[in-house]
Amino acid sequence: MPDVDKKEQKIQDACRLLSRRVNNGQKPDIKNLARELDLPYTTLYNRFTNIHKSRTEAIQAQLYSSPLPSSTTRPIYCAKSSSYLYFIRN
Repeated sequence: MPDVDKKEQKIQDACRLLSRRVNNGQKPDIKNLARELDLPYTTLYNRFTNIHKSRTEAIQAQLYSSPLPSSTTRPIYCAKSSSYLYFIRN
């Protein structure tokens, strides 16, 4: 797991460096930076352009945006409103 953390840190540092270059009016050279830091080009490109998130960020986003699993809820039909209501099981 420490290798993953080191690689993630390298990717984040590279993205910060590319952002600084863009803010200074320079063209971000993702290909050369990926080669210098021994990172996969597509990974660095996707992260810098916000196409993909880090694994940790993606998992957190999925946990907070996904609905409750079906095993924790049960539908109850409400005849008055003609719809189903979902209640959390205890």
